[in-house]
Amino acid sequence: MRLSGTTTNARISIDWDRNLAGPNPSITLIPKGPIKLIEEDTPPHAIRPRQQRGVTYARKRKGKQALKYGGRFSAYANHPGTRGKHPWRRGVQKTRSESGAIFDREIQKAIVRAMAA
Repeated sequence: MRLSGTTTNARISIDWDRNLAGPNPSITLIPKGPIKLIEEDTPPHAIRPRQQRGVTYARKRKGKQALKYGGRFSAYANHPGTRGKHPWRRGVQKTRSESGAIFDREIQKAIVRAMAA
């Protein structure tokens, strides 16, 4: 999966953390990549011009001095922040109860098969 609109169409992936010890084994899925841009709230912040890559040290000290947006130039822009959509959090909440029921049914089926054998 790739997140469009980012400078490199950054890749979204999943990592996991296993806890198989004890009476309640679990696997926790952890989202990786720029999913945080959609998932989390963004606080208000200032956006400043980026330094250009590959310029010499003498020019790098100056760097870019202005942003251009809406046809106007400015030294910085105040971003009001955004509310996250929380797709990951909502998905985890929705599947938590369903996955527990599925897991219980599979254990019951395995017990019945073992007893019938």
